[in-house]
Amino acid sequence: MDTFKLMVELMKKAQHESILHKSIEALSHYLEVLPESINSDEVQEEFETEIFEIFDDYNY
Repeated sequence: MDTFKLMVELMKKAQHESILHKSIEALSHYLEVLPESINSDEVQEEFETEIFEIFDDYNY
């Protein structure tokens, strides 16, 4: 429930921040909520590659 509250708070305060949108899309792909075929652009693909490496490095 804390994660949900955090997401709601972020959407209220930073809904126009592109990094938030990129992160949500990346998390959706990482958690396989969105199919990989749904992708906004090449910049998003690069962002996801980098953030997935971080997720993998810190996923114990």
